[in-house]
Formats: sequence, C-alpha cells, structure tokens
Amino acid sequence: MKIQILSATQTVVNHLRDQIIAGDLAPGQRLNETLLASALGVSRPPLREALRILEAERLVVSVPRKSTYVTEASQKDFEEISQARVMIECYSIDLLQKKEAKDFSSLDAAVSEASMAGIKSPDDPMEILRYLRVFADFHIKLVVLTGNSRLIHFHQSILNSLCQYQFAYFSKRSSQMLLDEHRRILDHLKAGDYEQTKQALLTNICYSFESLTR
Repeated sequence: MKIQILSATQTVVNHLRDQIIAGDLAPGQRLNETLLASALGVSRPPLREALRILEAERLVVSVPRKSTYVTEASQKDFEEISQARVMIECYSIDLLQKKEAKDFSSLDAAVSEASMAGIKSPDDPMEILRYLRVFADFHIKLVVLTGNSRLIHFHQSILNSLCQYQFAYFSKRSSQMLLDEHRRILDHLKAGDYEQTKQALLTNICYSFESLTR
C-alpha cells in the first residue's frame, strides 16, 4: 500500500474543507489568517494558497482589503448547484449511451463500498462526512466513465459545495434509502434503460434539494 504524502497546502485545504462542510466553520464566519496559521501549525503562504483553492471551490469568499469569510449558504445557491448537477449527470448518461458503455465495474465497486460503509458513530460529524463521500464517489465515477475531461472538471468543481448542503439535511434514517436509490440507478444503467437511469438520478438529486428546502 502506498502512503500518500500531502503538501502543507493540501493538508490545510482538506482540514478547512471538512470544517466548513461539517459546519465547524460557520457560514459567514471570518477566517483570521494569523489565528488559523497558528492553530494549524503552518506558515501564512500555504494557508493563503489553501484559501485560494477553497475560494475556487466557492467554499470561502475573499473581500478585498477586508478578510476571507466562509461562504453563506442559501437556497438559491443550492438550487443552482442542483441544476448544474442534473445537467452534468444526466448528460453523462447520454454520453454513456452514445459510447455504448458496458463496463460498469467501477460503479459496482462504489455501490458495494456504500453497502458496507455504515455510520459507526452517528453523532460524529466526520463520520457522516465520510459516509456522504462514499456515495459521492458513485457520482464521480459515473461522470468519469464518459471520458470527457471538461465534464469531469465541471462536476468536480461543484461537489464540495454540494456536500455542504447534503451534510445539512443528512439523517442516519436515510441511509438505506440512499443505498437503494444508487442500486436502482446502476440496475437501470446495466439494463440499458437510459431514460429510467436518468429518472432514478433525478429522484436522487431532487430528494436532496427538496429535503432541505421544503
């Protein structure tokens, strides 16, 4: 097994991203660079680079001559993310149909991993975040199967903001439903029923949005 060595910048990005998604760094909260650098044990340059990466992900916003803040969450933002996700993922199904894709082993592996994941400590935010990312991996692999590098990039650019909203509405009671939905998506795709695949995708995506906004 290879051990991944992360740079100081990537380590800070991963830490702050998790803190923002889990709400430990609240929407609208000001991020004091001096205090953050001291708390994380890093110098200012890698911290600033990490904040630039998070700004590109729209998890933070930099106000010139003022400071950097955690991005405010809003129903409009979640709606826009959901609309972009529908466009990307449903079009991915169209591309897979056009390619006559047959190898869905990566999706099988993602569903298998999700079925075994579970949440050992439902009160642990990081445990919930890990669980959500198991399901996100299914959608990542779905888009990756298209082989369209631009589509993959656009999809990845919204995933962390999406996870922030999913975390907000997540309930451990929805675990089995999540698993069933993803199995249904994969079953339709394997059967070559592309319209039903897209309908199952829409059910999964729209449930996320409606659960938070109803």
